[in-house]
Amino acid sequence: MQITKNQQNALSRRQVLKAMAAFSAAAGFELSGLVSAAEKEAIGTKSWPLWKVEKAGHTVYLMGQTPPRATAWSDTRIESLVKICGTIWTETNRIHRQNPKALALKYGLDPKKPLSEWLSAADLTRVKQAAELAKLPLEMIAPLRPWLAASMIESAYFQAMKLDEQGTAESVLLRSAQIAKVPQASEFETQDDVLQFMGEMSAQEDVQFLQYTLNHILAGTIENERVYSAWAHGDTTPAAEFVDAMKRSQPDLYAKHVVGRNRNWLPRFAAMQKQTAPSLVIVGLYHMVGPDSLVEQLKADGWRLQLA
Repeated sequence: MQITKNQQNALSRRQVLKAMAAFSAAAGFELSGLVSAAEKEAIGTKSWPLWKVEKAGHTVYLMGQTPPRATAWSDTRIESLVKICGTIWTETNRIHRQNPKALALKYGLDPKKPLSEWLSAADLTRVKQAAELAKLPLEMIAPLRPWLAASMIESAYFQAMKLDEQGTAESVLLRSAQIAKVPQASEFETQDDVLQFMGEMSAQEDVQFLQYTLNHILAGTIENERVYSAWAHGDTTPAAEFVDAMKRSQPDLYAKHVVGRNRNWLPRFAAMQKQTAPSLVIVGLYHMVGPDSLVEQLKADGWRLQLA
């Protein structure tokens, strides 16, 4: 089984995990108590939500970022923090230990089971619709497992919609960190670890990842921008609604990518306490809302959170 250059390039993009950064299938769901006190405080601040996380005299700054938008992210209040930080933490980076092509063959393709055999007729129809929007030929994703097909479709979609990944909050802040010589650390130490994490998903998680991504793409840029614009002005309610919808519609994916990954941040925050300077942690906005959010996990672990 061969993999094309375009497929290989897509693997190195941060969007392998950033497909988790948008969900728009159920706008209008009631929150049902999902908005925490910290999130309620964020509503109405009219500025990008930034949490100051404190424990035993140590401070960590925590923020959620959106996927690429039409305009580049900018917030001088947050950008000014970079030079005082000891480390910038993100979800992923661009480091590879092994050849991405070999890892794609190992984790992203199943020679005995093409994409069409993973999906229902309804999901296949939606794949075709999303691929058309993304200007991505179906033959490029036909041999792939659902999670890798989802990543490729989303990356192509961002390009087709002219949504530049270099304009995300993470990209902007990492450029500032590089100038200030502030080191970066990541939830996944290398892209190899990202691909392994994704490749080891169960069949249910795999398909639900694709369904989640299709919901994001087929919602359209206007609906997605509504959520991102609300977040940019301190309103976390639409994001919390989307996480609620994900929990209902993709429960296996929710357990692995939301509950599990959020809990796994706690030891990292404990390690940050050993540093003299504060750290800045940047995660996708959907990790920041809901009953299993990173915000709630940190509170349960004894951290004090307040909006900065």
